[in-house]
Amino acid sequence: MYNNIEELIKSKIIRNQKIYNSIINSLRKYDKNYSFKDKKILEIGPGKSLLLAIIFILKGAKKVYLVDKYKKIFDNSINLMLYNLFIKYYITRHNSHNFTDFDSIKKKIIYFSKNAIENFNILRKETIDFIFSNAVLEHVYNLKLTIEKINLLLKKGGITYHQVDLKDHVHIRDKCYLDFLKYPEKYWRFIGDTNRIRYSQYLKIFKKFNFDLLEINSRKLKSKGISIIKKDFNKEFQKLSDEDLSIISFNILAKKPNSGEVIAKKYYWNL
Repeated sequence: MYNNIEELIKSKIIRNQKIYNSIINSLRKYDKNYSFKDKKILEIGPGKSLLLAIIFILKGAKKVYLVDKYKKIFDNSINLMLYNLFIKYYITRHNSHNFTDFDSIKKKIIYFSKNAIENFNILRKETIDFIFSNAVLEHVYNLKLTIEKINLLLKKGGITYHQVDLKDHVHIRDKCYLDFLKYPEKYWRFIGDTNRIRYSQYLKIFKKFNFDLLEINSRKLKSKGISIIKKDFNKEFQKLSDEDLSIISFNILAKKPNSGEVIAKKYYWNL
């Protein structure tokens, strides 16, 4: 796919820069002067790369916490080359000399590996300014507990941003985006790697924890065809509207209210 290491590194830089741009552009629609300077940030599910965390530190973040349920793998030669090349590029482009190399930035990044966000209890509550994820929430086992955890960790007035992919991850190359909705839940737990929670259910969970929904952008299929294939879906999805089922991805920006108490740790409801 890539002819050399430089091409691979360039593609990774471009991809992560796009993710950052999507985040900051969304935030600045809400607050045109929003800045990450001196803020504490938490990323859910960073995977193998620290590049996004590095971008946030270069933008002035005080600390970046990374929470991932898998073992961290980032100190390999390609990643180290990637980090240092990007830092050099950033310093040159922005005439910034606050940091000179990856080692000086790494001190501000704390990585909690083998920690599912649902069960993460290391940081104190209401200490984080901004929490985000990219194509992660559709993989968490317990979404209600995850949103609850985000609510507990955010400061009052803190903001959270998530890009969520609602498509079938298995058949995506065949563009069979909703095929996975036909399987019974017990069977899907053995073969699937997503939770299959739909758009309206996400919004309901965020609202239950009193988040203010600042911005939502969604991508959808043509709903005309949904009614045709819907009859093959498992019963729990058949009762959802065609409009709801047609949404295959969305970005959400939400704010924890400035006032009011943190919702109790044990809080359950039926979707």
